Amino acid sequence: RRSADGGVTIDPDAFRGFLPEISRATDAVINISTGGSLQNTVEERIRPALTFSPEMCSMNMGSMNFSFHPLAKRYDTWKFDW
Repeated sequence: RRSADGGVTIDPDAFRGFLPEISRATDAVINISTGGSLQNTVEERIRPALTFSPEMCSMNMGSMNFSFHPLAKRYDTWKFDW
């Protein structure tokens, strides 16, 4: 899910806008990702899964490109602020 500025949002309120509709419309297994952005803490990343207790949840705790690695701290200019 994306925020209004195109950035990633993992706010449980954003999920409330579509998860109930998916549940009503299909019997598909719902998988919530623990993704986010470099600015999200682990606690923030798992909040949607803890809030909604989906049938499945992926455990991707950071991008393979940036991870929680010291290398990301070497960059201070990004194309997008998110």
